[in-house]
Amino acid sequence: IITAEDKALIDGAIDRIPSRNTFVHMDYHPKNVMLSNNELVLIDVGDSGLGHPIADLLVTYAHLVFIGRMAEKHGRGDPAAERHAKTLGLDNKTLAAVWEAMMPEYFGTTDTETLKRYEEIIGGYAPLFMLCGICLIPMPDEKCAMIAEPLLEMIRKTLPTLNPIEGI
Repeated sequence: IITAEDKALIDGAIDRIPSRNTFVHMDYHPKNVMLSNNELVLIDVGDSGLGHPIADLLVTYAHLVFIGRMAEKHGRGDPAAERHAKTLGLDNKTLAAVWEAMMPEYFGTTDTETLKRYEEIIGGYAPLFMLCGICLIPMPDEKCAMIAEPLLEMIRKTLPTLNPIEGI
């Protein structure tokens, strides 16, 4: 499914992400934050480690925004997107609102142009996460190719010039 050119493009985008020793959860979304003794507690840390914050941002973006937008783009109630929203306990509109509220807090700015640029960068990386997830699900090659091709098209369009957000 992934051509040699696609692999080179993906490898190049990943190589442009600087090494960092920042804690990354790798599955950050509302269901993995709980309240205990009036404190927020992060759970499900089995895949966590050290890396660049873009990893958590793109995974969170995929959970909160990307999956819902893809279903909306196709003009139908995507069963996988609806199942995803149900799993997270919030509808896709509310998940997107969580993302919108999180961005200014995370980046410490309310400047809409800056936040829009950051979301474009994060959104550019999100298809990589989705493609990796699809590759892990056992399914017939034809179905995998059908699902992967739109993601690969997005990757081919955005990754050549994509760089992580400076300063994070």
